[in-house]
Parts: sequence; structure tokens; C-alpha cells
Amino acid sequence: KEHNIKHKALNLSKKQRVAEKHLHLQNVNATHSRLKGWMRRFHGVASKYLQNYMNYFRTLEEIKKSENACCDFLHYALLADCSFISTKNISQHFAIT
Repeated sequence: KEHNIKHKALNLSKKQRVAEKHLHLQNVNATHSRLKGWMRRFHGVASKYLQNYMNYFRTLEEIKKSENACCDFLHYALLADCSFISTKNISQHFAIT
């Protein structure tokens, strides 16, 4: 709610795999798999910098099919600072006890 992110539920027992045309369960699983593999190289990340890692991953995903990857990388890297979510205490933000 805070970040205006919509949650789409799928009923897998009813063989529902698509929430909308572009929201396929396979796409979600594939992206999650790529993210996990990409994060392994860092051997754990500090939650304080998690948004930076996510910005980096998203940038790489956005430019991987680009014809001008270098310029696109620079463009997204400069925008990433604007997308940083500032939190004083990540545990309070996610209600972790």
C-alpha cells in the first residue's frame, strides 16, 4: 500500500497461471530464479543496501537486450538514486521483531 504495489493472487488448484496478459506465474518464477542466481555472487547482502542491489539487478535486466547497453546503463544508474527508498530502520519498516 505504501508504495502503491498491487498484489495479484492466483488460484493454482484451479490451474490459474495468468493474472493478466503480462503477469504469468512462469515469468515471476523465472525472474526470481535469475535474481537468486545473481545475488549468490555477493555471498549475502546487508538489508541496508538491498534497494541498491535491486536497482542494479533491474538495470541489468532492462539493458540486457539493448543495442546501446553502455548508454542505457548510465541512464538507469543515474535514475537509480531517485528510486532509493529511505528507511531509518529496515526492521521497523517490515515489522520484524
